[in-house]
Amino acid sequence: MQGDPTDVTDPSAAPGRSSGPPPIASTPMRSAPVPLPPMEPAPRPAPRVTVAPQAVPEGVRPRVIAAKQQNAAQASLRNSAAVGENYINDLLMGGLLDVGVARAPEVTYDLRPDRKWGRSARRAFIVLFALLFAGLGGGTAWYFWAKQKRAEAVAKLQTESREQAKFADFLGLETSLGSLGKALEKDNDNTLTFAYVAESAGLEALLYGTDTGRVDEAIRAAQRGIKNPTDAGAAELTIGKAAYELARLGRIDSPDKTLNSVTESLDAYLKAHDDDSQHARMARWLKGRAQLAAGQRKNARALFKQAADGDTGLAVAMIDLGDLLIDDGAFDQGMAQYERALKLRDDHPLAIAGRALARAEARVDVSAALDDINVSLDKPLGPRVAAYRELATAFAQISQEDYPRAYEALGKANGITEPRFLARVAWLELSRGHLAAAAKTRGAIAWYGKGKPEDDSLAQLVDAGLLVASGLPAAALDLTEKLANNRAKVLRLYALLDMEDAKSASAAVTEADDLLKKSPEDNEIKILREQAIMLSATGKTRDDAAEALERLARKVATKMGRYALGMALYQNGLVANNKDWLSDAKRQLLLSLEEISDEAPHPMAYRSHTLLAEILIGEGDLDGAGKQLDEGLKLNSGYFPARATSAQLKLRRGEADAALALIEPMAKEAQAATPKIELIYVEAMVSRKDASAEDKTRATEILTRIKDKIVPASEASRVAALIDPKLPETLGLPAADAAPGAAPAPVAVPSRHRRHR
Repeated sequence: MQGDPTDVTDPSAAPGRSSGPPPIASTPMRSAPVPLPPMEPAPRPAPRVTVAPQAVPEGVRPRVIAAKQQNAAQASLRNSAAVGENYINDLLMGGLLDVGVARAPEVTYDLRPDRKWGRSARRAFIVLFALLFAGLGGGTAWYFWAKQKRAEAVAKLQTESREQAKFADFLGLETSLGSLGKALEKDNDNTLTFAYVAESAGLEALLYGTDTGRVDEAIRAAQRGIKNPTDAGAAELTIGKAAYELARLGRIDSPDKTLNSVTESLDAYLKAHDDDSQHARMARWLKGRAQLAAGQRKNARALFKQAADGDTGLAVAMIDLGDLLIDDGAFDQGMAQYERALKLRDDHPLAIAGRALARAEARVDVSAALDDINVSLDKPLGPRVAAYRELATAFAQISQEDYPRAYEALGKANGITEPRFLARVAWLELSRGHLAAAAKTRGAIAWYGKGKPEDDSLAQLVDAGLLVASGLPAAALDLTEKLANNRAKVLRLYALLDMEDAKSASAAVTEADDLLKKSPEDNEIKILREQAIMLSATGKTRDDAAEALERLARKVATKMGRYALGMALYQNGLVANNKDWLSDAKRQLLLSLEEISDEAPHPMAYRSHTLLAEILIGEGDLDGAGKQLDEGLKLNSGYFPARATSAQLKLRRGEADAALALIEPMAKEAQAATPKIELIYVEAMVSRKDASAEDKTRATEILTRIKDKIVPASEASRVAALIDPKLPETLGLPAADAAPGAAPAPVAVPSRHRRHR
């Protein structure tokens, strides 16, 4: 009933009401703990009674009667117990209370299969498993994404390296190897990267002389993943390995076997790839290199041409073809190949080095050669380019007559075993007068393989130079007849002048004129031309040549001008039977031997000593002649004219047997048997005390054959008289001089020649 104070609900069940007093904060107390009364179980709350709301008349205020709390002490005790419990827990957790007999009981989890997780546990595990699978999925996705990005980066670096190595120039190959190094940092087990490294590093080792160690490592790494010729990287591996083997041919124990193996591998590749691709051209070029190492020059040239022709021709093939053409004397064609390569790569060091060497060697546009040497090649470009740069410098400085710098550069030109390089070093040593060094370097030139190597023009040039240095001009002329390069043509001038006859000297004038059209400032050719004119002309022409030669002798730093003038005066003095000319010759030859140094070299000093000895023998100064011969033979013990003069000196000393032992081997050697040597041989045979009739008969036969080639003719008469006093008249020779070796009677000499004293 409305307004009845007895009809109320339980206060604890009323909305917004608490069943006990307001909660007390469980702040730890600092006073001593108070013993707690035993806890009683809380009484079960009364059943909730729901009272239907009743309408309240308007204007009537409902009466609210506060409900009386039931069992208030019980609620207070509960609150106190909670406070005490929190306090004790704080003491225990803070380490301020230790109750020995009170320990936290071990909790045993019930894991029976019939037990079920609660709702919260299920939610937690669902979340954990969701996070786990999300993490695994995200990690896997990230792994494959990172792997794809790394593969893309490696592929990009590989592509860049191929483009950078396209022309095989030093900077390009170095940049290519740098890109491949970055690729290996990203993926150090990529077979294709190792194949690219093998190719770039192999080409660099072959073309620029760099270390082959990294090539070897890259080849081994690539071979682990490349098993078939069709595998990716197989072509690069073939190219790199072939280049690597060719680069070390001169430093291994079995070059023939290695060269055959390289040729076989390249043949197999070309058989499977007979096309116009970059790698097929590279294989043809490398096979040409292998053919060149075997001495097969024609095959090498054909392969170089195949690899170089067309719009996609290889720059390195053009350069090698140019080198081969220059070596064979085709200067203009060789220079055209260098220019083709430089259009592809305007700073290609191999093309610049080849062009500079060709110009310096031919003495054509030497200033341009020096520009290339001092500007374009004055940077680190590998040991091979550095060696060729020094070689070109030596040739250029010799043409500029800066001999100290030339010889300094020659000393630095080393470390290369290629025939074209060694042949040029040998030639420079020969030109310097270091004959033993020249012969040693020539002996180091080698070709590999089973076949017989073809004639190498540069090696033949050195051989011809050594023949001239040995005093065998006829053999040198036969050899140089096949050679077309400029140095061979200059060498022919020396050989023609050594023939000591007017016809050969006249031919030398013609050839010198042709050479001067290409090299008008070449003082060496000018000296040889004036010397040839003096030996072939007479009258005013001869006198003008003598004056021009004397001016050149004063102008040039080398002593060659003095020697040439002395030699020409000596020959003219013999022909004219004139003491004054012989005296002038002696003076010039002595001047040629004074103060020889790197600044003023005399590469043919042994010849000056030999001619002086001959003059002194004619004057009767046998001791002086002996000293000159000793000095000459120290410089060149293989010079046949010096050995023949030694035999002549022994004859003058009455040592006929010793003279015969010395001269006989030369007289029986077809190449060495000049008329002068044969005349000494005849004299030695008939001058012995026990000379037989057979010896005199043999001597007469030889003298009859050579009598018209002896200068002066009085020497032939003197030797003929030793065989039989009537023989000169029989052979149609002039009367013999009474004393052996006496100077011929003087004849009138033009006043101009007296200026040479």
